[in-house]
Amino acid sequence: MFSDIDHLTNRKNGVPKDASPELDVQTSWISRSKNRVPQFQVELVERPRLLALLENAKVKRFSFVVGPAGFGKSTLLSQWHGFLLSRGDRCAWITLDENDREFRHFAAYLVLAFESSGVTMGKLRPLAERGFIDMSSPAIFSSVLAELSEINERVVLILDDYHKATCDEIDRCVRLISNQFGNKIHITIGSRQPVDIGAVELLAAGQAVEITASMLRFSDREVKKAVAGELDKEGSEALHQYVEGWPVAVQMGKLLAKSSNATPNFKALGRQTVIAEYLVSNVLGSQSEELQDFLLTTSVLDSFNAELANAVCCHRNSLTLIRQMKSLNALVLPLDDEGEWYRFHHLFAEILREKLKADQPEKFKEAHQRAAIWCGQNKMIEEAVSYASEIGDHDLALSVFADNSMWIRYYQYGGLGYTLGILNKIPEEFLVNDLSALNTKIYSCIMQGDSRSALKYNSIAEDLAEYADMSIAEFVDRINTSSGVLVQTGFDRDRDSLWLQKNLDIVEALTKKFPMGLAVTGILRTSIALESVSYGDFEKAQGFLEVAEKDFSKVGFTVANLYFRMSKGWYEFVKNRPLAAVQEFYSGLKEANRRFGNLSNFSNFFEMYIGVSNYWRNSVQGEGGGLRKAVSKAVQGGGGFDLYSVGFDALMHDAICSDGVVNAKEFVDGLHDWTDRIANDRLKLFWQVLSLDCETAMSQHQQAKEAFNSVTTWLYVDDVKLEDLGWFLRSTARHACARYLRSVGDHEGALALIERAIDDARSIDSVLFKVRGNVLKASVLEEMNCYERMFEALSEATSEAQRTHCVRPFFADVSANGLRIAVQRLRKAKPTSELTSLLDDLEAMYLRGDFTAREIEVLHALADGCSNKEIARRFNLSPNTVKFHLSKIYQKLGVESRGAAVEKVRAGEILSWVRSL
Repeated sequence: MFSDIDHLTNRKNGVPKDASPELDVQTSWISRSKNRVPQFQVELVERPRLLALLENAKVKRFSFVVGPAGFGKSTLLSQWHGFLLSRGDRCAWITLDENDREFRHFAAYLVLAFESSGVTMGKLRPLAERGFIDMSSPAIFSSVLAELSEINERVVLILDDYHKATCDEIDRCVRLISNQFGNKIHITIGSRQPVDIGAVELLAAGQAVEITASMLRFSDREVKKAVAGELDKEGSEALHQYVEGWPVAVQMGKLLAKSSNATPNFKALGRQTVIAEYLVSNVLGSQSEELQDFLLTTSVLDSFNAELANAVCCHRNSLTLIRQMKSLNALVLPLDDEGEWYRFHHLFAEILREKLKADQPEKFKEAHQRAAIWCGQNKMIEEAVSYASEIGDHDLALSVFADNSMWIRYYQYGGLGYTLGILNKIPEEFLVNDLSALNTKIYSCIMQGDSRSALKYNSIAEDLAEYADMSIAEFVDRINTSSGVLVQTGFDRDRDSLWLQKNLDIVEALTKKFPMGLAVTGILRTSIALESVSYGDFEKAQGFLEVAEKDFSKVGFTVANLYFRMSKGWYEFVKNRPLAAVQEFYSGLKEANRRFGNLSNFSNFFEMYIGVSNYWRNSVQGEGGGLRKAVSKAVQGGGGFDLYSVGFDALMHDAICSDGVVNAKEFVDGLHDWTDRIANDRLKLFWQVLSLDCETAMSQHQQAKEAFNSVTTWLYVDDVKLEDLGWFLRSTARHACARYLRSVGDHEGALALIERAIDDARSIDSVLFKVRGNVLKASVLEEMNCYERMFEALSEATSEAQRTHCVRPFFADVSANGLRIAVQRLRKAKPTSELTSLLDDLEAMYLRGDFTAREIEVLHALADGCSNKEIARRFNLSPNTVKFHLSKIYQKLGVESRGAAVEKVRAGEILSWVRSL
């Protein structure tokens, strides 16, 4: 759930005390050229017939430009882009690469592309530049869709080199954008291979246009125009005949003719592969030896500037050579307006690269290694790892990454997508042999909510740590990462309590030499406190939380501070201090929004906790929609049992109250699917509890029986084993089983379970569960016609509920009539002001279902202070009819006069309810 490296930069050095993610977070991971149209240093051949096809396709959902390398796809798309801009149309551009297969990576560039086209993406732009820190993929995508829904004019989105990024997740994203906004967004895709997003169906339905390789070939007229001034008619015809209109070959043929001052013998060329190799070799041979060497050596680079080229070529003459290289025109593309960064045409680079690899394999390898080292030193980690991995030098790739892994995590550099993209380039057999890289892998798994994988890698890291020679910073990072895994995964009470305490003692001793270790002691203490809350040891929890807060205050903001705020708020909540809990949650929410935006996983969790805290004190029925939304968003992030169970528990209670169990069942089924990647036994057991409640409420008798049997296999065991499950899971399980037994008529069995749950709640003084237990108990006693005992249970429930104004538990289980009797009897006993306030809300709650439509209208009039005559005129009623309705209202309100009725209607909750109708 939380970032585990807020206190570390690299493998050797700690972060200064005042270091903070709020400080100018670098965004150099973003390649601005990916959202820029390629610039060509040659006069382009106009292609009106193809542009006309694209223009006609603009009213459709898709257009596809598909052909092998060198067929002028990017050139055509750049012309299309320019044509659109010349007419004032909006056009967004992304040049994709392999790293964009990670959805967060792709989404960041998607947002920046729309922004660069003039489409406002609101709050998403700064989040994209930070790599969507602490946001789940579903949250990112839903936010992108929300912003795109505000588009008022048609936009063209061009995705060039789509073949490099195509994968199931990206294909699905592109399809969904088109499905939802096909009337607003036209998507143009350039690719070497056909695109697997239902292109055949789209073409057949007339919703797409495809430009194929045969259509991209230059005609005889276009060849003549392309080579004008360099080849005569006979030469251009020969070139067209033997390169078959292949655009890049035409351009190279022109360069070759220009450099040789003679018409090349095109008849000797042969097929396309040979043509390309021949032309590149001859273009290369026409340059100076120094430039030839430069072209070959820098061909290994995806893009380059003078400094990187100097490092790879081992000289300082690159700037001069880059200037000379501009004569190659279409084969060299500037990537920025300043002429600092360049790349070769893909086909040109591929052939040069293969030539260097075949002729000078050592130089080929050394060029990659130097590129990796230079990029690593300049914080271009993704590029560095790519260059090293391309030649199979995984040790170098791992070394560069490991030296920067803590820095990447500390600054959340590039977000999770950037980190995952790098990790995916390093084979697992190398990754699992480096502790620093392993910690980053574990961190990534935690951030994705994949605690099963996090647990697996953490086990490997623990074995490595036994024999590793670690610095203090690395050692503390190892403990920090392990504690992050522990928070999300199943907790073994005896084993893990000892682990937390032992490592807390070790890190605490190290803080004199490594002050930033205080961030980790804060995390460990917070984890111990959360575990103590789970098992009802609130005194221990309070002590550890107090010291943890002091730890964090000495190191400034860390992401773990937000984890602390969650834990502290949950502690306040279960200690029957809901207002203090909400204050903690709002404080955490404000900080999370400021640091990461209001769409982050942290923000979602705080919103869920605020929703849950308010839910139990809210007497307005039908307000569960906000809670459902908050819980569903929180589930998209990563977290453990204590983070999720409170939200799902409230959600299920609301479903039972509002007859929304079918919707709740969808959430529960989703939780089951999600637990497949969660190594958390308590959460799986909790899913069984929720399933039992769903099936019982839906009267699915056979399914409910099966769910009951599943829960009782672990609930009906000895007290020692149940103790290890924690009081929350025990209590909710007993309540669910009691509801099932009540539904099948086993009232005595239900009461036995409820009494145990109430005893549990009394032992830890949990107001919420004492109230819920007694309300459930009252419902069983009512079915047994034991009305005096029912009143005693409701009396105890209301006595406890007044402490925190815990109203919502009374919405479920007990009947409105039973609650009415209890409220009337309690009013006669001269209740305290707190209890009177609670009784007013309870009365308003059960009264809502009692009034007819006409009586509600009269209630409105009473609230407005209307006389009987005014009421009669307003609703066209006779005076006697008004008196009849008023007598019924007096009876339902429990009063005997008009004045008492008006006073009651205008009092607090009833007035709020009347006004809302």
